[in-house]
Amino acid sequence: MEKIDKLFNIFKKSGVFDLIDDVYSKEYHKGGRPLIDRHKLIVLIAYAYAFRHTSLRDMETFCKFDLRAINIMDGTIPSHTSIGKFYNEFIVPNRDSLFSKITDAIRDECNIDFNTAFLDGSKFEADANKYKFVWKPTKYHQKLSDKIRIILSKYELSRNVPETGIIPAATIADKITKFNNLISNIDISDKSNKEIFKDYEFLKSALIKSLEYEEKEKICGPDRNSYYKTDHDATAMCLKRDYYSGLGTNTHAAYNTQIIVCKGLIATYYVSQSRSDLKDLIPALDKFYESYSIYPKYLCADSGYGSLNNYR
Repeated sequence: MEKIDKLFNIFKKSGVFDLIDDVYSKEYHKGGRPLIDRHKLIVLIAYAYAFRHTSLRDMETFCKFDLRAINIMDGTIPSHTSIGKFYNEFIVPNRDSLFSKITDAIRDECNIDFNTAFLDGSKFEADANKYKFVWKPTKYHQKLSDKIRIILSKYELSRNVPETGIIPAATIADKITKFNNLISNIDISDKSNKEIFKDYEFLKSALIKSLEYEEKEKICGPDRNSYYKTDHDATAMCLKRDYYSGLGTNTHAAYNTQIIVCKGLIATYYVSQSRSDLKDLIPALDKFYESYSIYPKYLCADSGYGSLNNYR
């Protein structure tokens, strides 16, 4: 059990236990069953992850039958509900801080030099429905705006409408109100006015479509062109291994993960929505600096990161 004692010692040196005490300092016990020792619980979760017990029920079973887990918890068996509550309340909001604190403590304990770093990235598939993806509708939105622009100019309603680009939905709604005033005194039964009412109905349907396009573009953001209905943060990417064709030609819901390693220790990570590694080098290094207040003196990365901005 010497390794477990060392693990507790690293967590204590890292300041993680102090952070737990700060977060739960105002908590008081109202009676009933005694509270679970959260110092032991966070060590248990880290130890369980090391042996790939990543689900809450696996961790609960780990505490029942594994002597190492029993030793960590002193025989206490937390339920999967208690583990999940602590995980969501404390670990998830503080995950970056916890990671850097523990890694920094391991660096001091093992005397690891962070001057030389190695960076590489990989795409990991998200837990999303792979068939329900949405492409950014910029092209269709532009075509719709061009059609709206032609109709508005026909009825001299082009004032304050941009000559090029996408027309905002708020502007379209304002023009529909003015168009409504324009046709309020026109006889609807007169066949010669059929085209006017047809254009009016088109503008109303175009407004609904524009609102739909704007919502999709807002979810996508400025730096990507797709998202998935069951996971808005996931982006359509080609993975290195494709279980459809094996060629990496089909898109899947995924995230791009950058990992910086120093002397075999993962020093930091950076998760992005980028479909290539080119734009992720600088943010990954900035996150390294946020964690340890230094930049690596020497950085090794492949040619996928080679760009003028990155070299500068």
